[in-house]
Amino acid sequence: MSEKKKSKLIIAVIILYTLVNILVHIFGGKVLQAATIGIGLTVFTYLHGSSRYSLKDLTIFFALATVFGLFYENLSILTGFPFGFYVYADGLGPYLLHAPILIAPAYFALGYISWNTTSILLNNYSNKLQGWNVIIFPVISTFVTVMIDIVLDPTWATIENTWIWFQGGPYFGIPLSNFLGWYLCVFTYMLCFSVYLSKKKNVEDTEIMKKKSFWYQVAIMYGLIVIQIPILAILNTNEAVTTHTGQIWYTNDIYWSSTLIAIATVGFVSLLSVINVWNNKSLEKKSTLISEADEKI
Repeated sequence: MSEKKKSKLIIAVIILYTLVNILVHIFGGKVLQAATIGIGLTVFTYLHGSSRYSLKDLTIFFALATVFGLFYENLSILTGFPFGFYVYADGLGPYLLHAPILIAPAYFALGYISWNTTSILLNNYSNKLQGWNVIIFPVISTFVTVMIDIVLDPTWATIENTWIWFQGGPYFGIPLSNFLGWYLCVFTYMLCFSVYLSKKKNVEDTEIMKKKSFWYQVAIMYGLIVIQIPILAILNTNEAVTTHTGQIWYTNDIYWSSTLIAIATVGFVSLLSVINVWNNKSLEKKSTLISEADEKI
């Protein structure tokens, strides 16, 4: 597939994912919501990632995200470390021990999109990782990833009860340990991938990586991951929800607080990434998101 056709397909996936993501959160159930994020973002990740990395690189990234993600999830469900004590609701598809398998592609896709967003934030549009970047990349990527979790978790856990916290917590019923666990989990597989890339020899950058359109796609997709939150805030009828520990929260407070946090974190990073790409003079200028590579074909 030519890069031009692939770019058009990526744009179609972004648009379709955004629409479906909004609709399933308004009308769908837990399985459909999880599948939308897991499958939709994974399709984007594969299409976009195959233009930057080899299939081997993407497979290794997927394996790392899956192994560490499911390991830490099961460990925490059994011991409370590192996220806290919780359990997933029924009906989320097949499980690996105590964690639904659908979370594996979510870790993979969110990690990949955050990794590429970090490339934009650090103005490093190359596959070569050397020196302090081997540490800096996974550190920044971890923060960028956890921002998404901070925005989405109150809706997924407290309102929709996709998972249940046994001891509750101060952040709309979620313990702060959950986010510390996310930092540990994501940093672990990001660091492993970073070390793997740093050890590679004869690393080359693909031609599409020189085009602004390639980086616009990931910068915009990062912001759209949480687009359903402000939509739900606008459509919300404000109902009381009671957590497992008896805490009472109101959906109006959760949705609008999450919307504000989304704007200040994910939205800001997405906007800053778009601006960074726009201002970068080393990348080829394009007026649209769609790459014009192979335009004569």
